Amino acid sequence: MKKSTVIFGLLLLILGQYVSAQPEKRIDHKNFEVEVKEFTKSKSSYGLGTSQWGGFKQIDVPDSFREIKDRELFDVTFNVDMSFAEDFDPDNDVVYITGSMLGWASPGDQPNNQTMTRVDDSMIWSKTLALGADTYQYKYFLNYGWDWGEWDGDPNRMITVAGDMEVNDVWGTYIEPANYINLIRGGPAGTNPLAIPVQITGVNAAPWSTNLNQWTGSWQAPQAIYDQGEHINNPGYWSNIENNPNAGTTWNNPQPGTGYGILVVDLQQERQLYALSVFQMFSDGKTTHIALASHPTTGNTAPNAFDEEWVEFLPVSPVGPGENFGTFVGNPTTFPVDQATRYVKIMAYNDGNLGNPWYIELKGIKAYGAGDLPLVITLTVDDITQDSAVASGEVVHQGSSLVTARGMVWGAMPDPDLDNNLGFSQEGEGMGHFSSILSGLEPNTKYYVRSYATNNHGTNYSATLSFTTLFDMSDIFAGGSGTEEDPWLIETAEHLNNIRLFLGPENTDKYFMQIADIDLGVAPWNEGQGWVPIGVSNYEFRGHYNGGDYVISGLFINRLSAYQGLFGIVRDATIKNLQIDNSQISLGNYSGIMAGAIIGNTYAGNITIVSSSITSSEIIGGMVGLSSGNNFLENIYCDVSINITGNFAGGIAAVIQGGGTLSNSISSGNIIAGARAGGLVGSLSASQITNAYAIGNVNAGDYAGGLIGQLLPNSTVSNCYSNGFVSGSQFTGGLIGYNRQSNIFGSFWDTETSGQSESDGGTGLPTEQMKDYETYILAGWDFKGMGQFGIWNIGNERNDGYPYLDWQFPDDPPLDLDIWPPVVITYYVYDITHNSAYVTAAVVQMGNPVAHQHGICWNTSGSPTIEDDNTQEGPVTDFGEYISFMDNLQPNTTYYVRAYIVNDDAIQYGNELSVSTLPMEALAPEGSGTENEPYLIGSLSDLYWVAQNADSHDKYFLQTDDIDAGETDDWHGGEGWIPIAQYWSLPFTGNYNGDGHTISGLTINRPYENYQSLFGFITDGTITNLNIQNSHIVANQRAAVLAGWVDNTHISNINIANSSVTASHFAGGLVSVASSGSMLENIHTHAEVSSMGGYAGGIAGTIQSESTLANSSSSGYVYASSVAGGIAGWLTGGVISQSYSTSNVFVETQYAGGLVGIFANSHLNNSYATGYVNGNNAGGLIGTIFLNDYATTPLIINNYSVAPVQGEINTGGLVGNISEEASDPLFDFQNNYWNSETSGQESSAVGEGLSTPEMLIQTNFSNWDFAETWSNIENIT
Repeated sequence: MKKSTVIFGLLLLILGQYVSAQPEKRIDHKNFEVEVKEFTKSKSSYGLGTSQWGGFKQIDVPDSFREIKDRELFDVTFNVDMSFAEDFDPDNDVVYITGSMLGWASPGDQPNNQTMTRVDDSMIWSKTLALGADTYQYKYFLNYGWDWGEWDGDPNRMITVAGDMEVNDVWGTYIEPANYINLIRGGPAGTNPLAIPVQITGVNAAPWSTNLNQWTGSWQAPQAIYDQGEHINNPGYWSNIENNPNAGTTWNNPQPGTGYGILVVDLQQERQLYALSVFQMFSDGKTTHIALASHPTTGNTAPNAFDEEWVEFLPVSPVGPGENFGTFVGNPTTFPVDQATRYVKIMAYNDGNLGNPWYIELKGIKAYGAGDLPLVITLTVDDITQDSAVASGEVVHQGSSLVTARGMVWGAMPDPDLDNNLGFSQEGEGMGHFSSILSGLEPNTKYYVRSYATNNHGTNYSATLSFTTLFDMSDIFAGGSGTEEDPWLIETAEHLNNIRLFLGPENTDKYFMQIADIDLGVAPWNEGQGWVPIGVSNYEFRGHYNGGDYVISGLFINRLSAYQGLFGIVRDATIKNLQIDNSQISLGNYSGIMAGAIIGNTYAGNITIVSSSITSSEIIGGMVGLSSGNNFLENIYCDVSINITGNFAGGIAAVIQGGGTLSNSISSGNIIAGARAGGLVGSLSASQITNAYAIGNVNAGDYAGGLIGQLLPNSTVSNCYSNGFVSGSQFTGGLIGYNRQSNIFGSFWDTETSGQSESDGGTGLPTEQMKDYETYILAGWDFKGMGQFGIWNIGNERNDGYPYLDWQFPDDPPLDLDIWPPVVITYYVYDITHNSAYVTAAVVQMGNPVAHQHGICWNTSGSPTIEDDNTQEGPVTDFGEYISFMDNLQPNTTYYVRAYIVNDDAIQYGNELSVSTLPMEALAPEGSGTENEPYLIGSLSDLYWVAQNADSHDKYFLQTDDIDAGETDDWHGGEGWIPIAQYWSLPFTGNYNGDGHTISGLTINRPYENYQSLFGFITDGTITNLNIQNSHIVANQRAAVLAGWVDNTHISNINIANSSVTASHFAGGLVSVASSGSMLENIHTHAEVSSMGGYAGGIAGTIQSESTLANSSSSGYVYASSVAGGIAGWLTGGVISQSYSTSNVFVETQYAGGLVGIFANSHLNNSYATGYVNGNNAGGLIGTIFLNDYATTPLIINNYSVAPVQGEINTGGLVGNISEEASDPLFDFQNNYWNSETSGQESSAVGEGLSTPEMLIQTNFSNWDFAETWSNIENIT
């Protein structure tokens, strides 16, 4: 093997380290075989200098460093049954899995790895991950973040992976270990037997001790093997052992008949061991005999495995070679009542006269225990009424004699029995299922019930269940039955309060109707902390409330809790025709007079809230604090004064997000907030507001708007206005304080009354024009008597002359006009090609006289007219949408288009939209996409076709020529290249072979979009033999030159030169994030990488989740506000081997490393750094080491740094800082050095400092491999 040439001891800034390579052996990234490369010395081909280098011949890593790299990966399918998940919406909620195998990434942060998929139309969600043999902890979560897990805190689920397997879980249900054994290796010195602690379950079973210190005396300390802890009762795991010949562990018996011990712990009363299950996969071609043996010894010192006092019992019939024993049930052995530890062992031997009696291979062992009494369980309590219920149970084991009686017993106290109860039933005898009717019960009363079973030894009981009988509805409501046709009637405050008895997903079919005004301003509702909101987390209001246009007054809440209001949390519900007045809320966040939060698909309409106020800290709305989901809010009027110290306040809602709609609504209350406040809504995200206005004053520090404080992407505001006074500092506007990539149509603010001449969207007009109907008619507003729906009106001495909504005063007459113009709106452009597009527009007003022509017109300069290119759709016959076709367009050209409409009096134009045609026609390249006939990519047009055709992303591609992508800097209005596979749900899964060719000049400039790069997402893909140069990427998060995110992907022989990446978070010279066992090898980057928010690396922003980088280098410049490294900003659960960086690394705050910014639970070996490092918590090699919750042994071996390091806090020549957990004995840190002279650092958190002369002597580098891995010229380099 040719050794790698590594120049060390001197500070060298190496530029132009690029190679040409021919593969000798292909890598299998799943099994982590290593591809051998033979590199030739060459000068840089990109004009970066003339430095030559020897290169790495191969990426072999010493065995001690290959714990992650070399292990085989198995397909592990996690299935979770969501049938019992409370409040789960299968159509809208997202199920995520996370755990130690994903570095406990926050749910939703790794969508490719975490998002589970519904299995057909079942309630099963599934996800398959490629995992190495190991023990993992995990849990399931709903939606983004940590808030909606199965349960809070411990325990985590656990699983041990030994092969391909399937795990079947039930949401929210976790069965603690029981019935089965926990395999632990340990035993008498020299024998290395398999000692197995057993929990004897069944009647009055005592738990077995978890104190493993009891393994003393002649028994060796235990060492866990392939199945332990909570995994042993996992059906998917045991099924895998039973069916997979390669699963499990070989049992090499040391001596015929000696066997191995089963440790039976802490017997509290007499019981029996009655069954044994053994799965045999191989027996050296012999007949195998199995038996159990007991030993009279008691106490915490186990007997010797070879002791003569072992007595055989419970023999199993001999089984031939290769057969499975299955489960054997024999005559049980009874252990005496001595409250002592007892010992039993498994004896296994081959037929002695057939050869070697010692070699036996057993794959999994289970032992079961039970007592003399029967074992009975209570299954369910169903069909609960006011005076009865049905309970079901099952006798699952009869004990040591037949069951003579069974049934249910119930009472008013826990654990009723046959002597103390309110009733019991008798349901026959024997084993099996039974059910009982519990009658004569009282309404609204809690009862306890459990099953019983009796045999000759006595009576045994199941665990106790409780239930509560239903209410007598005549005491709860004024009438009704709760159906849509006959709703429960709400007449008093007591009736209103009783709605909380019907919360949660089981009450989505409950209806309520208010039939009188209700005063909550009297005792007890206004005492203490006041009204308790209806609906809390996990028990939301999900019914349907009709206020009947009656009033609820005097609502008072003074409680320091979230989700305060008349209702707390409302999900998938209806609230309508309700008036609330004279109400007050203090302290609570996420609050509004009507509700704290509405979620999902809720309808709220015809709601009036007046003469009310809220004083709190943040996220406060006049009607609702938070609206999240596809909620529809209409015909809302709020006159609520809001005064908060924090962020997010709106006259109707603090926050509307996730697809909601607010229409035909008004707010007149004044708003004071710290930031992000709007007269109507504080923050609008991916939602829409139409036909609404706000007339209250807004005062906020930042993000203050007369209508909306901040407008986030994918939102729309149309036909709205505001005229209240607005004051603030940054991002303050008359209509919109801050607008990030959202559309505003036909909306206005009063520049005089607002005191604001600017807005981030909308049109500012003086008061006179704001009161002129022509302003709004020409903008496409739908006025009474003119438009299709008659939404608006004006005049009639209403609203101080400003427009108002017709539903406010429906009896008012419309404008008295004989002639009015037709009006159209230009909606959107779609199906855009290089030479055509479709446009959807709408006729809002047909005009009088009625329009005789309409269509669209377009040009390249703006404000198109019918003198430009146009379509003619003919006379107007009705209101509503129409579609026109733009053709004969030029590629990569921006056009301006607007609808038009013509009647006898005028030509009216709609709003203007812009559209950029595609840069070129995307024609399919040569080839069929198979491995033998790959698509041939020889031009930018071919490469563009790949990006435009998602159906090809699982195919094979071969680049046949260099590609100049320089023209992409002018594509899409200057936004540049659109990534191949830009959506995580449609990743690239194919094979792209650059065949040594180059892509140059690729440009992306999308500072508000994520995952921008040549490829967006790659999963299970392969990218090889490609050069990319002079490419420049600007994005929001997760940006890189080659790929935004890669999962389980093999990337090799990639050179990045003279390129730059700029992002807000997670930026890399090659990839932003390498995850899920990805393999990156022979990567060489020269790039400037900047991450304004953190996590930047010369090669990767993050390397995680068993991903590996080997034989690679980086040069250039890496900058981040925090967490930056010459190769990776964050290395967590991954491997870096035989790699180096000469990149200069700068961070504004902390975590800067010449190689890695943050190291967490990973492997780093045979690597070095020479570039300049500046920041706090900064080191020449690693900024900071964090060690916690690691599933594998952290390892840092045989590395060095000569990098100059500067900073103010926690700087080190090798490592800047290290967490306290680094003292853990499992942390393997060996033979790592730094140059104490060139670094300018006399100390390091760990490692050994050497002077420059000492760095030039091989013998100073203890246990380094200078024969195969490293080399130097003694005393010179």
